[in-house]
Amino acid sequence: MVNKVVTFIAVSIFVFVFAVCSYGQGNYVDSPPQTVTGQVSAKDWVGSMISVRWMQTQGIISYDEITIFVPDSAQITLHGKSIGLLEIQAGDMVKVDYINTSPGPLKALSITVMK
Repeated sequence: MVNKVVTFIAVSIFVFVFAVCSYGQGNYVDSPPQTVTGQVSAKDWVGSMISVRWMQTQGIISYDEITIFVPDSAQITLHGKSIGLLEIQAGDMVKVDYINTSPGPLKALSITVMK
């Protein structure tokens, strides 16, 4: 009897560990690229994130804000020249091409600073 209980517990633990390890290993497909044009409202250079405030004009004029992760691979340009994330300031107008890496963050592909 004790041997059956130990076997049951061992199998249960194995199944649980397998299920936990398998969760999140799904084949997530990035969404098609999207574009937002707006003003940088905040920048977190440590976390490589920017927040962009953009105007939404569906019926009533309103504003929305999104936060986007900026990986090292993102192309950041100003007047056609490559710049770094540190050179982007709050208040700068930007055009950001990004993808939704759900369940992860929005991820920038390119940023064009329009000064």
